[in-house]
Amino acid sequence: MVENLSLDNPVLERAAELDFSGAGTISGADFSANITAATSSGTLDGSFYGPLVREAGGTFQLSGPDVEYIGSFGATGTVTRLP
Repeated sequence: MVENLSLDNPVLERAAELDFSGAGTISGADFSANITAATSSGTLDGSFYGPLVREAGGTFQLSGPDVEYIGSFGATGTVTRLP
């Protein structure tokens, strides 16, 4: 969520239609999921990278009535194995 960010843009708004959830699989260093949002659905695909797989990156696609979203993401951090 973006708050109090200034990029010399008079209006920055959160895109609620991109709040999505989903469930998927991990196979080796790759992951994929079917995702859904309020009025759209699609897929997410990515991979883990870097030393100790502490980085992730990928792409997503959502489509619905009169909309199409295509994007990419990257993250770095600590990976914790769940029991």
